[in-house]
Amino acid sequence: MAHASQQSVSRDRSQLRSVASSLLRVGIVTVLFCLSAGISIPVGPVPFTLQTLVLGIAVATLKPSEAISATVAYVAIGAMGAPVFSGYVGGLVRLLGPSGGFIYGFAAGAAAGSFLRALLERTPLPKVVSTFAGVVAAIAVSYFFGWAQLVVMGGLTPAAAFAIGCAPFILADLVKAALATSIAVPLVRAANK
Repeated sequence: MAHASQQSVSRDRSQLRSVASSLLRVGIVTVLFCLSAGISIPVGPVPFTLQTLVLGIAVATLKPSEAISATVAYVAIGAMGAPVFSGYVGGLVRLLGPSGGFIYGFAAGAAAGSFLRALLERTPLPKVVSTFAGVVAAIAVSYFFGWAQLVVMGGLTPAAAFAIGCAPFILADLVKAALATSIAVPLVRAANK
């Protein structure tokens, strides 16, 4: 009887450590999102930021539920008015503005990218390939939401929205995807040892 009780306590402690570790990872990535938006270079209606790098790191290092939680937490913090979106602004107005689709697209991208990465990790593909594919998918989904909002809220044609909101960022975001992958793969390997 005492042995079963000790196993239950040990299991409870292990679950508590797992939950605490997960919350810490989500919290760190959420803070990174908030900080990354502060580094902003205006390029038309959509600024250049490091948010896609953080999105890539989230997809490459976190479980799907954690990546989604971190991005949703970031969007919620900004929606409530905290100045965590590019240019140190926040609020629903930014989410409803021309570039708002990129912001909430991070959450959809985190979901799609991390699930794709997890799926591809079950195949014989090298981890670096599955990770890079997941990160690129996350960025592409974010682009789709941003592009769609530029069309709807910005009154742009689909081609103009792509030319303004996506095309100038593709090369830099592929570099960020490669950087996120090169940072994450060794970190995840080390953490799993």
